[in-house]
This record gives sequence, structure tokens and C-alpha cells, in this order.
Amino acid sequence: MSSNKLHNLIEKYNLINIIKVITLLLILLLIYRIFIKSKQNNFSDLDLKLISNSNSIVKKNIYEGFEQALLGNGNIYGNLLSLTDPTNIPIYLNNTCIFKLSNVYRIDTLIFNFKSPQIVNISFLDGNGNIKYIKGQSSTGSPPSFILYPNDNPKSGPISSITDENDLVVYTSKIIVTLVDNNNFTDSMLNSFGIYGGDRNLPFVSDYNTISNSLNYSDTSFTLQPRTKPADDNASSDTYVFAQSDDTIIYSLKMDINISNLVKQPILTESQFNLNITYENSIYYQNVFNINTVYNVRNDYLSIDVNKIIIFLTEPIIANKITFKISRVSTTTQPSELLSLNITSLKVLDKYPSPSQISDFKKSVNVLNSSSGDDSDMCPNINDLVDTQTRTQQICDTLEYQDKVKSEKIRLERNKQYLLKLKNQQQQIDQLNSVIEELDSKRQARAEIADQARVLQYQNQKASASTIRDLANQRLESQANNQLYMDFKINTT
Repeated sequence: MSSNKLHNLIEKYNLINIIKVITLLLILLLIYRIFIKSKQNNFSDLDLKLISNSNSIVKKNIYEGFEQALLGNGNIYGNLLSLTDPTNIPIYLNNTCIFKLSNVYRIDTLIFNFKSPQIVNISFLDGNGNIKYIKGQSSTGSPPSFILYPNDNPKSGPISSITDENDLVVYTSKIIVTLVDNNNFTDSMLNSFGIYGGDRNLPFVSDYNTISNSLNYSDTSFTLQPRTKPADDNASSDTYVFAQSDDTIIYSLKMDINISNLVKQPILTESQFNLNITYENSIYYQNVFNINTVYNVRNDYLSIDVNKIIIFLTEPIIANKITFKISRVSTTTQPSELLSLNITSLKVLDKYPSPSQISDFKKSVNVLNSSSGDDSDMCPNINDLVDTQTRTQQICDTLEYQDKVKSEKIRLERNKQYLLKLKNQQQQIDQLNSVIEELDSKRQARAEIADQARVLQYQNQKASASTIRDLANQRLESQANNQLYMDFKINTT
């Protein structure tokens, strides 16, 4: 009976077509969730420009997935930084080794490999021209010291979680390594070194670790496109193009490289290789976007590894095509002959962009495209906002540091007054103890004199008693000798 009512109801309101439409929508939704959503990591709470003011440092190894599979060199974060000297040779002075960077950078990781174990202090020049010490995970004592080993020692490893002695983030253009037990730092002591970090906009290691947990490790998605070898071996640069079919949002790059010696000369160069990176995507077809940062690749005898390049992007990019233009450099022996850096493979940490990230990318591009016109009614540029935020954070850090210094001065002054008061009290106690000791010595002296007087008095009394006893005995003897024994008869009549 009920089934008849339901059938009549469906026929009356013509619900058959509606049910078919709903069924079709459910099937399409199921297909979408299975084949589309599985490819996407919905991470909508992350903005396209992943900049954070957090200065926390994670303790676990950040190289999971992409980094752990590719690097295998420990807890290293940051882009490899170069020195002001293009040959990347530090300055040796007495018991110090000075590393002058090409700019002011945030320092995230340090590696110093010595030929034998060394105890060192690591300091840096801050923005106010003051020398401060670096305090890392493995530092001990005051000032903080590190025991550094050769790179083949199991105890060797990078210095990470870097802060200064006040637990603040380190920004500097000069790092100084000082030997503790040796007064002569020579170039023969150092095997290799690596300084890793970036500008203020580079995400902190904690932020990157959070981001990387949601990313995909793409091993073969980007393939090297056929390239035409330059007709002239003395060309100033080489170009490598990598492409894939889909747009992805990319956060970091890893390239396997080799250095091609075009003229069979020694591989050491007079300067480092410069990498300029551009990219394209299907959102803005045939538009080429530049990554403003020029990345450097070292090729000196103190380099740690010249077989790979790791680049952590300050801002993620949406791309399906990436182009590298790499300058050639001259050798140390024959400056007229050039050396080239060859990229053999490209691997990335990426994911499919969410609609909100694509929308943010379009907004940023529109802002850049319209920056040449009248921008009086336009929102500020994201980079300007981030720079302002970074400067504000730096000012806040400086003010916080000054507050700490002021509080420390007040505490030290209070301790000084307290110590002075304790010193005065101790002096008064010492004076009182001196008086007490003097009185006690006088009392003991008087007691000794009184004891001596009593002994003398006792001896005199004893002598007098002995003399009197002798006289009494003599008197008794004398009386006995003078006694007469006579019989008397007394007449009483």
C-alpha cells in the first residue's frame, strides 16, 4: 500500500528526472573526489607569500621527503651564501678566521669542517657594529664554545637552531671563528665551510617544515628540454629549460650538476657561478616571470659539495616551465678560458595550487603590471608590506633587546648595591670579630695571671702552715722533755 502511494507521488510530481539528476551529480562528485582531490593537498590557510615573523627553530630533522631523499647531509636549512671575495677565501688573522659575506643575511646553518678537532668560539657583527657570540644547539659555556670535527668524524655535523647570546635571530655580514686553544689559525686547518641562510623574507625553518609536510616530492615531473649547444665555447652563459605538463606551486628546488671543463684545465675558478631563474605557467600563457634573487654556486677548494644545488625560494612560484641561465667563469690557471656549470636533473617540492593561491598569484601579478600607472588608489605592494613588516619586526627585536639590556643593567646595579652592602656588613663583622678576639685574649691573659697568683698564695699558705705545724711539734717535744715525774705525799692534817 505504501509503495503504491510512493509510486503515485513520484508520477504526480514527475520526480524521476530529478532523481536521475541527483544520482548523476553524486556520481560526478564521487569521481571528482577520487581522481582530482587525491592530487591536491588543500592547504588553503597558507598564503602564496609564505613569510612569518616566528623565530622558533624546530629540533627534528627538517629534511623529510624531498630533502631527506635528496640531500642526506643532515639538518641543513637555507641557501648557500658567498663571501665578498669571489674566490670565497676567508681572512686568517692570528687565532681568528673571518668570513665577510656579500650582504647582510639571516644565518640559519653553519658548517666548519676542520682537519683535526678544534674548540672554537663563533661570533658575528650585528647591525649596530657590536660583536656578539652565536649560541647554537651544541654550544656550551660562556662565551659559547663549539667542538668542531673533520667531516669524516661521526660527531661532525652542522650547527643549526642558531641564535645569539640573547636568543635572538642572527642577522650579519661578518662571521668570526676564533680558536680557543691555539693562537695561530692557518689555512691548512680548515677543510671546508658552508654558511647557509637568506634575506629577511626567507621563511624560517619551522615554517618551512610545516609547509613541506603538505608537499609532494616530484622526482621526474620536470624534464630537461632539448637544448642547442652554443656554437662558441667561449659563450658567456648556458641556458637550461625544464618543463612539465601541469602548473604546480613550487617551494624549493634541487638540481644535480656537474662542472664541465671545456678546455681540460683545472676546475677551480676565479669566481662563482651565477644562476638567474625565470619561469612560466599556463595562468599567464607566454608570460615570463623573473625570480629576483640571483643564486650563487661556489667552485672553490673550500666548497662542501659541488654536485648539487639546493634552493629554498623566498616566495613560492606557480610554474610548469623553469629556465636557468648560468654564467660561465674563467679558470684560475687560464682566465681566458671558460668553465660551465651543467644541470643534469631538476627535482622540486611542490603541490597543486588551490583556487585561493591562484587568485593570490593573479592579484600579485596584476599589482606588478599596474605599478607603472597611477597607484594612488591601489593597495600597497605585497613586497612593500613584507619589507615594512620585516623592518617593524627588526625594530621590535631591537627594542626588546634594549629592554633586556636595560633590565639587565638595573639588575646588575641592584646586585652591585646589594654586594656593597654585604661588603660593608662583612667588614663590620670582621671588626667585631677582631674586638671579640682581643677581649677574649685579654680575658685569657687575666685568667692566667689570676691562676698564677692563686697558686703562689696557695704555696705561701702551705709553707706557712708547714712552718706553724713544725713549731707546734717542736713545742710539744720541748714540753715533753721538761716534764718532771715526782711522787708527792701531801699531809692533809
